[in-house]
Amino acid sequence: MAIEQPLPARALFVGAGGMGMRGLAGLWRDAGVRVDSSDDNPAARADLIAADFEVIPAAAPVYGYDCLVYSDAVPDRHPLRRAAQQAGVPELPYHVALGHFSRRYRTVAITGTHGKSSTTALVAHLLVTAGLDPTVLVGAPIPAWGGSTYRSGRGNFFVVEADEYREHFLSLSWEAAVIVSIDFDHPDYFHSLEAVEQAYSRFLQLNPEGWAAVRKEVLSSHPDISWPAHTLVVADDSAKAEVPALPGAHMRRNATLAAAAAAWCGVSKPVIAAALASFTGLGRRFEQLGTCRGVPLISDYGHHPQEIAATLAGLHERYPSGRILVLWEPHTAERLHLFGDAFVKSLRTADGVVLLPTYQPTGRGNDDSAADNRVRKHVFSTLTSGGRAGWRCDTYASLPTLLRRLAPDFTAVICFSAGSADAKLRHLAETD
Repeated sequence: MAIEQPLPARALFVGAGGMGMRGLAGLWRDAGVRVDSSDDNPAARADLIAADFEVIPAAAPVYGYDCLVYSDAVPDRHPLRRAAQQAGVPELPYHVALGHFSRRYRTVAITGTHGKSSTTALVAHLLVTAGLDPTVLVGAPIPAWGGSTYRSGRGNFFVVEADEYREHFLSLSWEAAVIVSIDFDHPDYFHSLEAVEQAYSRFLQLNPEGWAAVRKEVLSSHPDISWPAHTLVVADDSAKAEVPALPGAHMRRNATLAAAAAAWCGVSKPVIAAALASFTGLGRRFEQLGTCRGVPLISDYGHHPQEIAATLAGLHERYPSGRILVLWEPHTAERLHLFGDAFVKSLRTADGVVLLPTYQPTGRGNDDSAADNRVRKHVFSTLTSGGRAGWRCDTYASLPTLLRRLAPDFTAVICFSAGSADAKLRHLAETD
């Protein structure tokens, strides 16, 4: 049940260049809030300006704002946060501000260690196609929405990607939930699978009388999780929903869950089937950017061994006799260290791998370059043992030459990047 939640008249978003922050800022702006923004990254500031946000400098005064919303990457010592504290302007972390917004709607929250962006985008597409006009916030750009990560609708539903990192999803007020997957990830916050499971139990018990959808395999693999009273268990053998834009069994499973959520919202089966066929995809999820020397160049956000394995299986499904080259940008040194052997196992299904620099986001763990180099050397050595094809690319300046040399020997090139490699690849595809 939606509860009218008043929004502030004027707000400042600091660290507003991220997908979630920029999307929420857009939703607030569309709802009538006067939104100013700031980001220390020049490229992010340019994106905010391109999206018609008012961008203020880091040393600007903050008087006159009703609140300041900040991202995880913005420390409390940031000049704008210090200025807000001195001026008595209330501060809200992004996830709390998102939680307040969710109370305005009948919220459908989609979460999971893997697949939540794709599933959120699919649910949104099904509801839009059915004419329910939902409000949406997803963690990836949607080409059908002009590359935006959000849409402001006039309907009662809010379809939102619910992030388990640091248990941020506990701030949401949801009526329906979709649990796509549960796995051990985010080792800079969670220290075990049990800790992850406890977080999901707390999330689901936010609404113990609510409705939830989960695959049978996920439910049976996590028996200690407290599921809500009205939990729909989707049998794994029912994962037959075809999404031409997103190949692979994992995407068909995501589509089956999305169909269940859409049905709960009142969408008919014929509309669901037609809408899945018309879905055009989302950014950085099996997204074809162009070509390199005539070879398809694909970008994917996969940054966990299971995600990489599932996406490569889908790529082999599309090119059953093809040779696949992977460009791999490890996402955080902690994840590389913890899952190194699992990454090797996943990547060995490719015909060649290029190891790119490790991406360490601001505010995410320790940036220990010496330790990272040791782990990278070990992982690369293991990956290329037995004569397997592999190359190290330690600077992005050398990537264009290397890729142009390698690409003609392969059927398709896919880049797994949750960091900066995607932008480098887009430039290469555009100028090839």
